[in-house]
Amino acid sequence: MTEYNQRKAGWQQQEPQLIGTSGYFQQTLQKARRLTRQSGSVLILGEDGSGKRTLGYYMHSQGPKASMPFIYISCRFAQEFCDSNRADEDLPEPPNKPNAFISIVEKSLDIGEVFLDEIAELSYHNQSQLLQFLNGKAGASTSQWRNTDSVSTMLCSSKQSLIPLVQKGSFRRDLYYLLSGRILQVPPLRHRTEDIPLLAEYWLQQFGYGHLRFHQKTMWDLADYSWPGNIDELRNCIHQVASSHQSIELGQIILPSHVAPYLNGSLLEENIAERKPDHAEHFSRFEILKKRFESEEIFTHELTKERP
Repeated sequence: MTEYNQRKAGWQQQEPQLIGTSGYFQQTLQKARRLTRQSGSVLILGEDGSGKRTLGYYMHSQGPKASMPFIYISCRFAQEFCDSNRADEDLPEPPNKPNAFISIVEKSLDIGEVFLDEIAELSYHNQSQLLQFLNGKAGASTSQWRNTDSVSTMLCSSKQSLIPLVQKGSFRRDLYYLLSGRILQVPPLRHRTEDIPLLAEYWLQQFGYGHLRFHQKTMWDLADYSWPGNIDELRNCIHQVASSHQSIELGQIILPSHVAPYLNGSLLEENIAERKPDHAEHFSRFEILKKRFESEEIFTHELTKERP
């Protein structure tokens, strides 16, 4: 099995950001599946650590290019690469020389489906070149422009809304209009309170601590935290807590005192104040779990299988 196929098999077996039963998250997956059946590029918006790339891979696995490689391109590093190459050149750039960034994109499209991460990191010039490329106009390609069907499933992502950047003039308005027709918003973890128990249990299993269990109050504390780092932060929290407290091994239960230092140490004041309007609604859903906890000594996945 090739390295790519091994990696692809691993993604298919475990996709942590796709674990969840909350209505908000299921609506996101439903829209993602719908977008895969449409022609055109997709813009995935979401905070750091919320799972934009994993959702992009999910869309890739559901789309017509599922049998091809999923190629991740960091626009930030691609931009730095292009800038460093220009800085190293002593001679002026030939007028017919293809754009370096578009060369990367086009060569990647030859072998798979492209995911452009953090598209806002591109320079204004490369945004223009990308716009031409997506529109199938001549000017930036390494070869003759391909049929637009071959670039119709390009996936892009951004951790910030592009509208303020358009208003400031740092992001091309026409490129935004091209992408804005198919936008997918990834919900932050604080809007998926119901999914925190499932994710926490998942990470315990993945890190080799499946014999441990969460105390009821511990899970409530995890659900009440705002998680500014989203799923990535939850993963790090579970790993640190489970691996750094020998007392857990004795009782087999992760107590509130075990997670309190992590939550108190990384909780920023602005995150305490920043509660989205619908946070109370999502937390009220978690109250359903809380009531079920009263009849259970430890947390199990059965608690979140049914929804009222």
